[in-house]
Amino acid sequence: MIFRLLIAVFFNFFLVNTSCMTKQADRDTLTIEFYKIPCSGEGNQWCLLVKSNQAQQQYFHGEIKGFKYEWGYRYTILAEKIRQLNAPADATTLDYRLIKVLHKEKISSITTFELPLQMDDATLVKRQGGKFSIMGVPIIQNSGFTIAAISKAGAGIFIYQTGNQPGLVLKALKP
Repeated sequence: MIFRLLIAVFFNFFLVNTSCMTKQADRDTLTIEFYKIPCSGEGNQWCLLVKSNQAQQQYFHGEIKGFKYEWGYRYTILAEKIRQLNAPADATTLDYRLIKVLHKEKISSITTFELPLQMDDATLVKRQGGKFSIMGVPIIQNSGFTIAAISKAGAGIFIYQTGNQPGLVLKALKP
């Protein structure tokens, strides 16, 4: 009987300690910008711009489980940050899960932001027929800019248009 009790205690101790070795959770307040930005990870992709507590704004490559992002809104959220202690060397060591949306603010439709038009020596803007897009997001109006001018520019100044025809509106080009 004592032997069985010792085995049960040892087994429970082993399970608790093993689970602690694989995950460690914290809470973090994140501010997420109203627009996404092109970034490199596993190929070119759209990243969130996220500021965590006192840290500087950073590109966020992953997902926040349970969080539904909408362009045009700035969010403050409370998220659980789970540290994967035994993650493979080429994988992220952090997973995020939404706990609560603390604040969701609609940003004025005339608020501009800057996006790179080039990344890794390639243009991000594509033209198909008479329509332009940047990494799959339509550019609704391009104010008469040609694909040649866009291809030479380093960045574009945009606003994001919501409603019936959501997409980016290119307002200006920067070298």
